[in-house]
Amino acid sequence: MTKPLLAFLLVFCLAPLTAQVTLSNDYFPVAGDTLKYNTVDSVYVSTLVVADAGANLTWDFGIPAINEERADAVTLIGTDTSFLNAGLKILSSNGTQSYYSVSDTEFNLVGIKTSFDLLPNFLLNAPADPVRPTRRAPLNYLDNFETMTSNTVIVSVDSLPQEALDLIGDAVTNFDSMRLTTTSARTDVVDAYGSLTIDDRTYTVLREARTESIFIALEVKSGFLPWTNVTATITILNPTLAGFVGQQDVTKTYLFWSPEIIEPIVEIVTLEQTGEMQRMDYRRRQRPVSTGGPGLRQAQVKVYPNPASELATFEFTGLKRGSYTLSLYNVNGSMMESRTFSPIGDQTRLNVNVSTLPKGLYLYSLRNSLGRTITTKRLIVGAEGP
Repeated sequence: MTKPLLAFLLVFCLAPLTAQVTLSNDYFPVAGDTLKYNTVDSVYVSTLVVADAGANLTWDFGIPAINEERADAVTLIGTDTSFLNAGLKILSSNGTQSYYSVSDTEFNLVGIKTSFDLLPNFLLNAPADPVRPTRRAPLNYLDNFETMTSNTVIVSVDSLPQEALDLIGDAVTNFDSMRLTTTSARTDVVDAYGSLTIDDRTYTVLREARTESIFIALEVKSGFLPWTNVTATITILNPTLAGFVGQQDVTKTYLFWSPEIIEPIVEIVTLEQTGEMQRMDYRRRQRPVSTGGPGLRQAQVKVYPNPASELATFEFTGLKRGSYTLSLYNVNGSMMESRTFSPIGDQTRLNVNVSTLPKGLYLYSLRNSLGRTITTKRLIVGAEGP
C-alpha cells in the first residue's frame, strides 16, 4: 500500500511542473502572415476580472461582444529604407507601420511610422533607441525583463498641419522646430500559465504581464539656440494638452500567448493604479476554407534538413501548373537566393546550396506568377541537428 500511495503523491506534486508552457520562436510572425484580432466592446471589457498570478490557472472569457475586427499584415521590408536594421514590418489597420529586426531569440521593434496624438494626421518616423524587444524565445514561467527605450522625432513648426497648430496654439509657433521624445520604462514578468477559454475554444497559455510607464517630453528651439524643454509650460498655457505630453497613466498589459500561434490569444490593457480595464483584443477565429478544388491553401512546402549546413531540399506538393519563385532572405530582408521553377506532377523538389551563407535564421518565401505569396517560413542555416 505504501508504494502506490507514494507514487500517487509524487505524480500529484509534480503535475504542475509537467503542465508548464514554453514558447519557442515559432510564435514569432514571419513575412506573409496576417495577424487577425477582434476588439471587444467597451461594456464587455468593463465586466472582466483578471486573475492573480500563479501556476495552472484557468481563465474563461466567454463569448465577447465584438466592437471591431483588425487584420495586421506582416511583410518584408523590400526597398523601404526607413529603418536600416529592420527586416520585417507590420502594417496595422490604423495606418501605423512598425519595423522589426528578428533573431532566433528576439523579435525587436526598431522603429515606427505613426502619428502622435499631439500631431494628428501627421505621419512621423520614430526610431527606437535601443531596439525594443516585443517577443522573446524561449519564454518560460517566471521569466522577467526590464527595458528602457525612447523614440524621438523632430519636426519643423512650419510643416505642421493646421489642425496641429490649432491644438498647440501660440505655445510653439514662435520657434523653428519642435522635438517630441517618448521615453518608456517597461517591466515584463511571465507571471502565470494555464488554460484559457474564449469564443468556445480552449488554449494552453503562458501569461506575460507588461507594466509600462511613459513620459512624453516636448522641446523647442530657434536657430542656433539650444533645445528648451517646454513640457510643463505648455500644459499650463493649454491644460487640454496635459493628456498628450508629460507623464502618462501607467498601464499594465496582460498578454496570453499560446505555443506556435502568432497572435496573442488575448491582450488586455489596464490602468496600473486602479486596475480599470481599458481595452481587450483577442485572436480572431479562423473562417472555414472551401476544399472543393485545388488552390493555394492546398499547396504545401517542406524543407529538410532544418537546420541545414550544406544542401537544403525544398519539397512542393499541391501546386497548380505555372511558374513559381522560391526566394531566400536573411533577417534584414536582403534576398540571398532566388529560384524560378515550374512544378512537374504533384511533387517537385529543389536543392539549394546554403554552405556559403552565414549561420543564422533565414526566411524562405514561395510566390506564384502573379506575385501572390503562398507561404513564408523559417530556415536555420548552421550545424545540422543529431
